[in-house]
Order: sequence, then structure tokens, then C-alpha cells
Amino acid sequence: MRLAKLTVAVAVIAVLCGFATEARAAGGGEACVVTSKTDIQGADKIRGSGVIVLKNFDGTNATSADATLTLTSADGTTATFRTSVPNPQVVSAEEVMCEVLDANPTTSGGQTIFQAFGFPTPTGPIDTVLKLCLITRILSSGKEQIVCQSISGLDFSPIPNTPDWSGTIPDLTIYRLR
Repeated sequence: MRLAKLTVAVAVIAVLCGFATEARAAGGGEACVVTSKTDIQGADKIRGSGVIVLKNFDGTNATSADATLTLTSADGTTATFRTSVPNPQVVSAEEVMCEVLDANPTTSGGQTIFQAFGFPTPTGPIDTVLKLCLITRILSSGKEQIVCQSISGLDFSPIPNTPDWSGTIPDLTIYRLR
């Protein structure tokens, strides 16, 4: 049992830290992730970066994920958004980011991503409109190649003298489906 827990913890940390291309490609079944290029054709792109702090992270669970996203729309509008997600599912970097987006981050003035960038506010779930891309293909060698990934350069590491971990996403792309 202890070995199984250790194995799961190492696997989750490997996914979050991006130790291997194969590990990062483990995401893709999340509600806000698209796995086909046709799903995002004609979609608006929002680019930016983010910082996520996993509070009381034990390798598989966290009590919250506090996120700060600095995003820029295609017209050059830039805004900073913050949110907190209670008890995030830390199964992949994509899942954590999907939960952050689904929490509808807001600016210090209370504007959502949709309001700040002048997009119509969705009438349904946010994960049907804001999407991350994770498209992979299998090479003839049997290895996976990432063709499109919305979260690049993810680096989670422990915050010294705390039970918290901090992760930076220097290159984040969010697609807004119409």
C-alpha cells in the first residue's frame, strides 16, 4: 500500500513538473481540453502566463489552488485575474488549469475574462467555451509527439518551509470557442 501511494505521488509530481513529454501528455480527458485541431479552428486566442499555488499539497491532494493569470487578448488588451479553487483535482496540469478557468477568475475590479476582453458571457458552463489544447500523435517509433499544448514550461516546486507548492506557466494559451 505504501509503495502504491509513493508511485502515485511520483507520477502526479512528474506530470505537474513536466519531467517527460509522455507524462505531460497524460492530460486530455478533462472537460476543457480539446484534442482535435478542428475543435479550435476560428477560436479566439488568449495568451499569457500564470502562477498557481497548491496549498497544503501532499503529492496528490491540495486544500486549494490559488491562481493569478496575466492574459492578453488578440487586440492587445491585458488584464490580471485571480481565483481560488477549493480541493482541486491534481491529476494533471490540464485538470488544475481547467478548474481554475471554471472558477471564473476575476480582475481586482471584478471583471471576468469575458467582460475584460469584451466577449459575450456564456449562458452555459465555462468549460464549454474556454478551452485548452492538448493534441498528440503517435510516431512510427511508438513515442508520442505533442502537436498543440496550451500549457508550456510548467514548473511546480515546493515552497520552502511550507506544505505548499508553487507552479509557473510562462506560456499559456486559452481558446475561446464561439
